[in-house]
Amino acid sequence: PARCSQYARMCAEKVFGKHYSFANAWDRKYEDKLVCKADNLESLAESGTLKPGMLVTWRNPSSSYTNGRDGSGAERNCSHVAVYIGIDAENKEPLFAEQRGIKKQVIPYSRFKNEGWTPVEVIDSRN
Repeated sequence: PARCSQYARMCAEKVFGKHYSFANAWDRKYEDKLVCKADNLESLAESGTLKPGMLVTWRNPSSSYTNGRDGSGAERNCSHVAVYIGIDAENKEPLFAEQRGIKKQVIPYSRFKNEGWTPVEVIDSRN
């Protein structure tokens, strides 16, 4: 799997005890459990649908990983995955742990939005 997906899997396991498959971001909906579309992350977090340790897939419009087909042969709808870690107490927004290239970081939802990224799906482990 791509580095972001490998990091998300390892982080979710070590921090939250979740066991995700060895899959790329764009195949997680097939290999793990698709919870829902990620149309409104703030509402999903507030309602408890999005829980710490779950994964969110993202579409980065400038990523070359967006091109191509997923494991089922469909066009890829995402290019990245990050672990939801909770709500930032100060700014009251969702926080995510992710890896881009070799850089591992915790970033707020607002940074994804400011960079033009779109959340695609909420994924949970099957365990």
